[in-house]
Amino acid sequence: MIGRYKNDSDLRNITLLLKGRSGRESRSFKYDNLDFPVRSEDNNFLPRLWASRRVGWLIEQIRLNGETKELRDEVTDLGTRYGIVTPYTSYLATDGTLTSAPRESVQFRELAKSAPAKMKDDKGSGAVRQSIQQNAMQANSMVVDGVGVDEEDRILISNSKRNQFVGAKNFFNQSNVWVDYEFSEASRLPEFKVKFASDEYFALISREKGLAQYLSLGEEVVVVWKNKVYRIVK
Repeated sequence: MIGRYKNDSDLRNITLLLKGRSGRESRSFKYDNLDFPVRSEDNNFLPRLWASRRVGWLIEQIRLNGETKELRDEVTDLGTRYGIVTPYTSYLATDGTLTSAPRESVQFRELAKSAPAKMKDDKGSGAVRQSIQQNAMQANSMVVDGVGVDEEDRILISNSKRNQFVGAKNFFNQSNVWVDYEFSEASRLPEFKVKFASDEYFALISREKGLAQYLSLGEEVVVVWKNKVYRIVK
């Protein structure tokens, strides 16, 4: 079972009590000495695994009950953020093209027109393929990059010259700058410009060790980290 939590501060030594029903039987499970940090760099595969299962469930809801803006936007956001192949983000699997505002891109507008029809199809090979992929997402128990997997059977988008998934973040190459999908001009987060390979650059890596994996993408990187934007420039 995979879930997601959100809290404003680190929680340590927590007792978690889960209650539910299995058929007619009530069941409960107690877990002691748990930690729920605001940010953890351990097990970076888990967010992508959770997102894959969530997308599978969302696609099933769209196929069964029809598309709504909320369902469509969540599928698109999760698919783009975590590099997951969906009827709305399949262009990422082909050429990696993405603008800073994917819902405003030409690719998304075209996919948005065709995706509902694809998911409503309940006959033929297309419907079978959709069902298989949807079920595979919901039952996904591991994260692999999809190398050697047929495009039609792929769940996760492989890294490419324009798309790189590092840790728990997806980056897109925009004019030779690797830009974190979480970055948005509208967010107005405090921004810090740091010259690549400068003393300040190495001091930043030493101080914020979790950033190193993202900055290793190249000499020009824009990354959101702890509610701040770091812009690495030549």
